Amino acid sequence: MNDSQKMGDECETKFVQICKDKSYKIKKATKTQDMKEHWDYQITRNIPLTGACLVDVKAAKRINRNNDKPDYDWTWVEIRNVRGDDGWLKGKADDIAFEQKDHFIIVKRHELRKWCKKKIDLKNQKKFLVQKDLMNFLVKYKKK
Repeated sequence: MNDSQKMGDECETKFVQICKDKSYKIKKATKTQDMKEHWDYQITRNIPLTGACLVDVKAAKRINRNNDKPDYDWTWVEIRNVRGDDGWLKGKADDIAFEQKDHFIIVKRHELRKWCKKKIDLKNQKKFLVQKDLMNFLVKYKKK
């Protein structure tokens, strides 16, 4: 297992624990759903009249290979993946959960995509950097 995969697995474990602490129902995606549809978990919150939502969990990443620590201020947004298929920005997830040191920033994927379309030509890019505090539609979910 490479370092990036290990960081992703630890991040998902942290996310699942937060969901369990909040008594959310949680169902893990199949490998196909994860790879092709770009979501990791189906979450059902304990809020009346709300359905399940699909969440893609993103570990904090290093911005470049020279950095040895993850950057919590910036994140890569994937438009096309390494196989040339649509990246997670164009996936089926309702929400993207970005890891922070002690919480997750939850972003509506369709809102992030609309915001990205205004900032960059999505057809000619594979991925790009976004400063997280520039996204004015963010909601924090913090473990209590």
